[in-house]
Amino acid sequence: MATSDAIGEILSIATGSSLNIKPTAPAEWIVHNIYVPEGLSAEIYFTNGTDDILVDTISGSYLGYFFHAKATLYLKVKNTSGSAMKIGYDGIAVK
Repeated sequence: MATSDAIGEILSIATGSSLNIKPTAPAEWIVHNIYVPEGLSAEIYFTNGTDDILVDTISGSYLGYFFHAKATLYLKVKNTSGSAMKIGYDGIAVK
């Protein structure tokens, strides 16, 4: 993936499971949008894989942000709704 390429994905995530927004080394990303269906709940974490920091509990999408992600520090979106749901993200590769 080249610098300035768009990145993104949409996956079905089971209840209690998480979507890791994590590039492979040495890539680095800036994540602008996290998509969660309106009315369904999720938790956004900043993590190193061992220690999680809860950023926010959401019920709908998180749009227009600038989250930095690399292989050792990345985002995790946990499905806390009562059923499986689609979760997505997009952004830009910066390295």
